[in-house]
Amino acid sequence: MPRNAPALIACLSCCTAGAFAGPPAPVFPSDGARRHAPARSEPTRFIGFEQSEGYAAGPIGTQNGWSEFGVSAGAGTSIASLGRNSAQSLFLSDNRAVQNGAFIGGLSPELDDPGERGVFTIDTRIDDRAGASYTIIGQSLELFGINFRLVFEFGGTVFVFDETPTGFRFVDTNVFFDLGEWREVRVEWEPGATRYFYDDRLIYTSASERFARGVDQVVLASDGWQDAGFPVGDGPVGAYFDNLRLDVPSPPSLILALAGLGACRRRRRYAARHACPSPG
Repeated sequence: MPRNAPALIACLSCCTAGAFAGPPAPVFPSDGARRHAPARSEPTRFIGFEQSEGYAAGPIGTQNGWSEFGVSAGAGTSIASLGRNSAQSLFLSDNRAVQNGAFIGGLSPELDDPGERGVFTIDTRIDDRAGASYTIIGQSLELFGINFRLVFEFGGTVFVFDETPTGFRFVDTNVFFDLGEWREVRVEWEPGATRYFYDDRLIYTSASERFARGVDQVVLASDGWQDAGFPVGDGPVGAYFDNLRLDVPSPPSLILALAGLGACRRRRRYAARHACPSPG
């Protein structure tokens, strides 16, 4: 299959070539290989993939409300014994039972949506040199749309899905991602802007108003080309994801108001200390 062949569902392909007519709907795999687990009783805003949260080594698709897609015999999406400052993480690896170019990964359980202003963070480690591309999607099932999509493209740079003058397409940020090292990805959104950060560095800003402003599910996936890549160090070829978190930022107006109040109080104290004596 050509390197840029579409995945099972065209709008979900990890391929970064071509334009799209509009922002895609949420990910609903229909390949028949998806496996469901019971949903969480309460939506969460943090997933660390640790034993204390109920995760164990093995396929993710039976654990804590996660679902797998494009998966055969449980290969390709699993809990691994490597984490960032922790014991475990989600590992995306090769699945030789499916064709290269197939979209393979996991759908998170329902998350506690921060709303129209939010912050998403996740720790990532890419141990794959020139093999698969890895994608992170934040989507809103309630609003029926995606909020953001970032791809670690097999060529070595980070791509972002955005609205451009020629349509919706993947935009190369020209930022190279590190291999074999844990790095944080952060996405901040608010009405009128979505900002992408890599290792605490702003790498891209989208001003499109046509993406969903909310996240109640996260998709972590690859295009299954790990067997074309080379390992980084002694470990297997693949990518690790850890410490998925959603937050609500402090309201800017409140911060400014408190800052202004503090400045006002400081001015009053200064004025009181340096007041001129009354005449007479």
